[in-house]
Amino acid sequence: MDQSHETDRFSPSGMPGEETTSAARRRDISEHASGMAQDARAARESAADLIQAVNHSVAGWMTEKPYLGVAIAAGAGYVFGGGLGSRLTFFALRVGGRMLTSRFVGSLVHGASASGASGSQS
Repeated sequence: MDQSHETDRFSPSGMPGEETTSAARRRDISEHASGMAQDARAARESAADLIQAVNHSVAGWMTEKPYLGVAIAAGAGYVFGGGLGSRLTFFALRVGGRMLTSRFVGSLVHGASASGASGSQS
């Protein structure tokens, strides 16, 4: 008779009917696997609900602002297509950075001159 089957039926003390350590381990593993399966089902249902909510939201703003959707899709295609490391991207970032810097400095100068003018009037 196979030794592994014998340990399943008898405890280490040799008394029949008592649960062995290996049988207890198998039961614990089975219960743990069952719990993991339930958790996976709950996670799948949550993910499905989230995807449905995002899909509904995106469909709503796509009908309201279709050009924004096209711009986002074009930008995503550019990034995923490998255009992020191109010379065109670096040029656009350099020009855009200069424009933002000049606007920021201009607004600071305008804000400082406006607060200086109102401070001298009081």
